[in-house]
Amino acid sequence: MQPSSKIHTVSQRIKKDYKKDLVEENNNIYVNKYLAIKFFQYIDRHLLEKDINFRRKDSLFLGQEKVNPELTNKRIKGQGNRLFFSLSELENYALKLYKRSIDLTYLDAKAVIEGYDSVLMKPKKYGMRGQRNFTGKVEDEVRGKLAEHGFSKYINHLANIELPVDYSSLEESTQKRDKGDFTKVTIENQMYEIPEKYIISLKSTNGNYLAVPENEIDWEGNLFVLVKLHIKETFLYRTIKAGLEIEDLDLKKSLGWLEFRGFINKSEFRKSYQATELPDGTKFNEKINLIKAPSQLNQNSEDLKREMILLKQELTGR
Repeated sequence: MQPSSKIHTVSQRIKKDYKKDLVEENNNIYVNKYLAIKFFQYIDRHLLEKDINFRRKDSLFLGQEKVNPELTNKRIKGQGNRLFFSLSELENYALKLYKRSIDLTYLDAKAVIEGYDSVLMKPKKYGMRGQRNFTGKVEDEVRGKLAEHGFSKYINHLANIELPVDYSSLEESTQKRDKGDFTKVTIENQMYEIPEKYIISLKSTNGNYLAVPENEIDWEGNLFVLVKLHIKETFLYRTIKAGLEIEDLDLKKSLGWLEFRGFINKSEFRKSYQATELPDGTKFNEKINLIKAPSQLNQNSEDLKREMILLKQELTGR
């Protein structure tokens, strides 16, 4: 089913099944936050309450710069302090989400684990992050690489080029294992080195912000891209159960989706707000980070596609 058809079908379902909870004002239909969450769940772009709360904030500042909300909400006379969202606005935002996302299945997780096996089986100093238990470390690594795999899948869908994911391990050093850089591209079965100005440094977040430590700004990559995984929290446990033959697992079953949250050129990102903590109080161990909210990035997938087409033209001459 086409995204627009799916969105329309879900809207009709909301209007039918939750008619008594809808509010009409000036010929517009409004839904409460509970129904907004239901709406995104039904279109298979499930956003948690905390995701919606962040995207609707209209009083967020980074330094002196006001951050524009991605979703607007309002209070309606006679409805107390409850917040409502325009159903038509949710429909339009959903269309944007489809353009900025790609579906993931357990087959994608399988591909990551197969490709990353040599790293996942090594001691912490060769591949694992942080002082965590083994399964926690594995989940961190798989989620990080799944973000790269998902973004590569998204770019292939968007621009018909392939960004190979690097699954190799590093030599023992103080260098961080995974900077998320794509340095090669495959175009029509031919692999090329990506020119510096097009190299992508992928940043995956469980939260909301693009935050890069000041000392990492000069690492490889000229385009910072922010992505967010929306995947089932039980995915690792389910794969363990399947491996132990406790549960049957359909590898084609949905694992969730990856969202492209925006991109920015490194030279522009250098002008970002700098702080040792996020607006929500999350601290960076006293390290200065450069910070942007997603709506301060370029969230237009067509502009990202244009960058990839320019890359293709520069490398192939057509």
